[in-house]
Amino acid sequence: MKQKKVWLGLLGIVIVFGIGIALVNLKSQPAQAKTSQAVILYNQWKKAYVGGKSQKYVKNNNGSGATYATSEGQGYGMLATVLAAKKGANTHTTFNQMYAYYRAHRISSKDALMTWRQTSRSGKLKSVGSEKNSATDGDLDIAYSLILADKK
Repeated sequence: MKQKKVWLGLLGIVIVFGIGIALVNLKSQPAQAKTSQAVILYNQWKKAYVGGKSQKYVKNNNGSGATYATSEGQGYGMLATVLAAKKGANTHTTFNQMYAYYRAHRISSKDALMTWRQTSRSGKLKSVGSEKNSATDGDLDIAYSLILADKK
């Protein structure tokens, strides 16, 4: 029993020591390297999850292969795009294309909220039935991304 406690104590010390070394290395990493890494990660995310041509959207998949988009994903994508721009990524065009997708999928021309879900139907992403409602989280993320983009 005592031997087990000793080993667990040593393991704890090694883990804490490893975390400490990682934090020191992270802090000592030049700002330029952190910026470059952020841009690389953004570009990888964009390649994997952003779809569309003139209107960009964040792709979702329910595991069955059906592609759909949500206002939450669109908001996250627009936020990621603005934040990547702050790190030096050239995202102006992508942000504008994501904004165009949002504008094309609002509840109505008089209601600026985005429909919460768009599902692929006949090759186009469309909302039907209850999908034409809004979702607060997506709407707030879209609004916040527009505020950040305006400041950029």
